[in-house]
Amino acid sequence: MPKLPRNFKDSRLDSFMGMLKTALETPEGDWPAKLPKAPPPQVIPHSELLAALKLWRDEMAAELQLDPSLVANKNQLIYLAVPGNTPWEERYNNAHLLNWQRGVWNIILQKQLPSAKRVGE
Repeated sequence: MPKLPRNFKDSRLDSFMGMLKTALETPEGDWPAKLPKAPPPQVIPHSELLAALKLWRDEMAAELQLDPSLVANKNQLIYLAVPGNTPWEERYNNAHLLNWQRGVWNIILQKQLPSAKRVGE
């Protein structure tokens, strides 16, 4: 079992372990139905920017030893690659990036944008 947070003590730990035991004993037929897959974003990304963001994401994920989809999944990349002069903070909001993902993307952009080819050149 993985290491649990230090605040998992006493009744909280007992409650967690009880729920875990119940979940493991529940037959698969009684599991709740899977949630439907989210529809694709209703934006059309800039294809060159999308390709660059995907490459940069994959490089950073390898460096961090993470699955690339944790840094940004396909839908999030699409929202980051919207055409135009949309500020990055707005792109982050539209992509629903978590704070840690925003931090990773700030590092990626600081590293990559100064030497990046401008889209359309």
